[in-house]
Amino acid sequence: MTSPSGEGRTALRYPVRHGSDTVWLSEPEVAERYRRRLDAQAAETARLGLVISNGVEALSRLDGVWLFVAVVPEAPVPGRLDAATVERIDMWHRSNGSPSPLGRTLPAYGRGIAAPGRVVFTGSRYSSSDDETEVRDALVELYVDGGVFAATPTDDGDGRQVGEITVVDDGFLLADIALKWCAAEAGAWGTARMVMGFLDAGANDGSLGAPIELVQSDTGTVRRIRPSRRLMGEVRAEAVADLSATLTVQQRLAVLHQLLAGILQWFGLAEPAQLRSDGTLVTSQFTMTWHREVSSWARDNGVNAERLRGT
Repeated sequence: MTSPSGEGRTALRYPVRHGSDTVWLSEPEVAERYRRRLDAQAAETARLGLVISNGVEALSRLDGVWLFVAVVPEAPVPGRLDAATVERIDMWHRSNGSPSPLGRTLPAYGRGIAAPGRVVFTGSRYSSSDDETEVRDALVELYVDGGVFAATPTDDGDGRQVGEITVVDDGFLLADIALKWCAAEAGAWGTARMVMGFLDAGANDGSLGAPIELVQSDTGTVRRIRPSRRLMGEVRAEAVADLSATLTVQQRLAVLHQLLAGILQWFGLAEPAQLRSDGTLVTSQFTMTWHREVSSWARDNGVNAERLRGT
């Protein structure tokens, strides 16, 4: 649309929906909206980077290959950390740990410990002489603004081997707690950016300093999946989740599929065999050892499940 502007000149106007009405924006107004969007995206990227770097730093005194998930909401919640907030987050964490399809839980049961802008859970096993701030079995960092960093060591009996099914199961534990906290704290609307990746816990930047390989176990024999690549360096995948579509277990599994597909494509696989894009579980791909347990878990959690023909 054009409108009169001075001596016979016309100015461009751009239609924008505003409720049930249409408003017409000038070029400078459109440019300002794009500037705000770019600024918001840059701020979101910076928040995500800070959440990851804080998590990597917390794991810097450890070793081994860890799988992590980080998430930040599009609209972070303003707030401050005080004793009451720490207690509230601690209580939420204690009541929101879901068992995985293989019946495992994320071993970060220790009491919540305050850190700048977040509450940290470092492990499950402590004696009177232990330092509770040291990460042990897993790490969960829940941010007041809705962000999350969660990580767990993942291998298949060898520090440089990661099991295909273990990655799927660990991925559920991490993505489930991350999406539930983000939606609970930031509100189940808008989007959230998520990153999943592997890291060497003792590395300064978390990058893999030595190759890892993806393996599977058949009748007790562990072997590398063919064809798959050995990987080192930075191995990460990113997804954007609609928080309004993360309220059920199956919806969270659908988001997990995006993340796992991105990770497995680094190795050379297109997507996880155990999970469909809509969150449906393929129970036979968990091997016969786990078929009954996975089927029962899916039924108990309202998740669609299927079994491939001929298996």
